[in-house]
Amino acid sequence: RYLRRHAEQLGIDPHRIVVSGSSAGGHVAVGTALLGGIDEASDDVSVSTRPDALVLYYPVIDTSEQGYGQKKIGARWRELSPVDHVTAGLPPTIIFHGTADTVTPYAGATLFQQRMKQAGNLCQLISHSGGRHGYFIFDLDLYHQAMARTRDFLEAQHMIDQ
Repeated sequence: RYLRRHAEQLGIDPHRIVVSGSSAGGHVAVGTALLGGIDEASDDVSVSTRPDALVLYYPVIDTSEQGYGQKKIGARWRELSPVDHVTAGLPPTIIFHGTADTVTPYAGATLFQQRMKQAGNLCQLISHSGGRHGYFIFDLDLYHQAMARTRDFLEAQHMIDQ
């Protein structure tokens, strides 16, 4: 809400807000679009908190026993599991995930993409065969490829100019 309300002062377009994160930061990023109920009494709820696009790098997206974090979160895991909160009208999303990720399992990313598409949302999953958690931070070529794909996605969604 702060960004949208102060867009002119900040020199940004309030209709081009992209939220991105990796690993646990990806969980926070996707939570900005999916998880509600955190309004303060003083918040102007007429101003949307939902971003206009999401860019997620090997995110914590499934907090079930098959995903990541269930033991840490405990009984509230479903409440905080993005894969269990997909609805229609979510922002266009791109996910980068390695197929051999043992920290945030790849199956969670594929399930999230499937549920996003079933709900009528745009969700691209960029898979890296054999990639482990954080796969592109260890390889400069893979990093540049991921950033180029990110740029292409954001251009296609009119979030950045070509």
